[in-house]
Amino acid sequence: KILFADEPTGNLDTETGEMVEDLIFDLNKASGTTLILVTHDVSEAVQLADRIILLDKGHISHQFKVDLPRPRQKNARFAELEQQVLSAVLST
Repeated sequence: KILFADEPTGNLDTETGEMVEDLIFDLNKASGTTLILVTHDVSEAVQLADRIILLDKGHISHQFKVDLPRPRQKNARFAELEQQVLSAVLST
């Protein structure tokens, strides 16, 4: 089972976006469905992902394993990973 979600929170206000994120995460947890989520929001990627893959012209340019415990806390490790991903985005 695979669920593709292309920017599912892109046009939502913060509160509704967080509700959708929770719904997606709960679906994944309950069913074991693999979720492929497209986002341009680095913070959202770090918050939701187990693995972040950056694409450049259709090819994988970078990969990051997100080994932060859930529920995710925006702490120093979160910020460090966010910065690594952002630096990789800006280098492509």
